[in-house]
Amino acid sequence: MNYQIYNKKMKIKAINFNFNKYIIFTLILSIGIYFYQDSGFNIDEKFHRKNGFYWLSYISEFLNIESLKLIADKKLESITGFTLSPIEYYNKYSIIFDVPAAFFEVILNTNNPLNYYRLRHLLIFIYYFFGLIFLYKILINRFRNNNLAIFGVIFLFLTPRIFGDSFQNNKDIIFLVFVIISYYFFFKIIDNLNIKNLVFFSLYAAIATTMRMFGVIFPFFFLFF
Repeated sequence: MNYQIYNKKMKIKAINFNFNKYIIFTLILSIGIYFYQDSGFNIDEKFHRKNGFYWLSYISEFLNIESLKLIADKKLESITGFTLSPIEYYNKYSIIFDVPAAFFEVILNTNNPLNYYRLRHLLIFIYYFFGLIFLYKILINRFRNNNLAIFGVIFLFLTPRIFGDSFQNNKDIIFLVFVIISYYFFFKIIDNLNIKNLVFFSLYAAIATTMRMFGVIFPFFFLFF
């Protein structure tokens, strides 16, 4: 009888564990969706939009998708500005965000300038949201405590500077996201060194390095440990 009571209590705790986690992340996602239209515009957003269409055109030509290339080229020609850097000479920036943003702009047929920049802001937050999920995974693996993991996620999410940037700073926030994911798979390798974890760690560490050179710390961490 005591064993049955104990078993029921454990089931209730398990239900509460999942319930709290999903409620918190649903609230975070809802807040982001509610506020993303209220953020300002970054000075280099036009350049990164142009960077996205430059490489989308290149990828379309490489994959022989003529219709997508025509749209990308047309969008590329329409992005002008007196102080805008020439994309033909400054095209070495990471495309991990710019190309998907350009692709979704084409798919959604977004033509209003306000709307396509807002679309970029929403995508930045979605990237950030997935970064918070992996932060939770890191903390739950480290502390084995749901409350501590949730508090860690909330503290990062509510940090004023990062909260503001999570809608418009595509370079730093996207880099932060891939650093978090890289750390997650790095810790997975420490716990269990196998091909799957090594491939994912290498992939996300490489993406982080394309965003910022600071990402080269991950191979050194791996070799050291």
